Amino acid sequence: MGLFIRKSKKIGPFRLNLSKSGLGISTGITGARVSVGPNGTFVHLGRHGLYYRKKLNTSSKKKNTIEEVNLQEIFSIEEGETKIETKNFDGVTDIDSQDFIHSLENQDKKLFLYKWLGILPLLACAFYIYYSNANSNAVSNTTEEYFRITAEGANIRTEPSTKSDVILIGQNNEEFLIKSKSTKWFEIKVAKDIGFIHNSVGTVEIENNDQPIFLQNSSNSIPFYPLLGFIPIIIGLFIYDKKRKRIDIIYSMDEEFIELHNYQKDFFKEFQANRKIWQKKTSKRVTNSKYHGGAGSLIKRIAVKLTESDSLPTPLIRTNVEIPHISLSNIDLYFFPERLVLKQKGKFAAIFYKNMKINESSIKFIEDEKVPKDASIIDYTWKFVNKKGGPDKRFNGNRQIPICNYYEYNIVCNNGINEVLMTSKVGGMHKFCDFVNKIGDYQYKFERIGKSN
Repeated sequence: MGLFIRKSKKIGPFRLNLSKSGLGISTGITGARVSVGPNGTFVHLGRHGLYYRKKLNTSSKKKNTIEEVNLQEIFSIEEGETKIETKNFDGVTDIDSQDFIHSLENQDKKLFLYKWLGILPLLACAFYIYYSNANSNAVSNTTEEYFRITAEGANIRTEPSTKSDVILIGQNNEEFLIKSKSTKWFEIKVAKDIGFIHNSVGTVEIENNDQPIFLQNSSNSIPFYPLLGFIPIIIGLFIYDKKRKRIDIIYSMDEEFIELHNYQKDFFKEFQANRKIWQKKTSKRVTNSKYHGGAGSLIKRIAVKLTESDSLPTPLIRTNVEIPHISLSNIDLYFFPERLVLKQKGKFAAIFYKNMKINESSIKFIEDEKVPKDASIIDYTWKFVNKKGGPDKRFNGNRQIPICNYYEYNIVCNNGINEVLMTSKVGGMHKFCDFVNKIGDYQYKFERIGKSN
């Protein structure tokens, strides 16, 4: 074991340190000190077992650098997190779309007559019939009368007459359920048949019975088939509701419009052809990028839920063109020929293309998941990177990961829209975004010409 000598003496704010390597001096406070000695100048930060110690370069000569890493810093991210989402949804609608949204909301608030005047009465009548039949078919008999034979051999006949045929000879103490009584004869139940016995050959006994007897073929039951009469009423009200609540948006299909709309459909199909489409949710700046493959920021993204070439924000709208639709986690985007319609939690907003913009940018993305087939790999890095850009050998399983060239498309407007889409293919949404932006430019120029005239 090696021996060493170390002494220290405090002089004011400074502390003199004498060791085997020579004389040194340090100053600072608990948790943050700077020391100068024969081996160079060092800065010490941290307390309670987590600390950071780094040698400051004070000479042009190359010397070994000592670095003890604070474990909290390795995986730390700045607290400030940038959320990428549309804010102030109620204020997104521009002046040009206010009448449209107002009309849409008014129509949406109208009651569906087929539900209130058709389906609801149908359910009420069906419940009433079911409840009535259940009560009429369940007859609760608290007492039942039985005829007990006391004679030795009693004739049970087919008719209440001694001249009628005998169907059974009853034995002493045998009991039969009484169906009805007259002066001398009792109608009793004999197996599955009905017989008659004279009252002189036995006695009547009463027994309690708390179980209800269900009469399946009760003549008092109400049939259900009259409910079929509600079907044409419901169908008629449904057709009427569609006309009463419908908003018709019909575009003039001249040659120029058809050509432009075909471009819109084709460009959106190219966008849908991307192997991967993501929605960018948040972005955080990394304080120690070498522990994240050299990335300067961490991005939270999720796969886009749904893209459709033709869909409507509500069944109330009827139109003669296809409406492209992108469903995001927090909002739905519908690209009409002249405006973007947004839907969020049952609410609607709209903005003309002249009042919004889709900005595009190329990004280098360190792909830690499976690389899409249409992605462009431009370089490789390591999960943990050293200062020279190579693999940090202090970490086991430090694998190489690709750097892909992806594209971001930021849909923005001054009223609060802020949504970012990422495509795996280079320029995966270029043509569609360029088309929307050009329509917006045309609307803006047309508006200025109208004002000047």
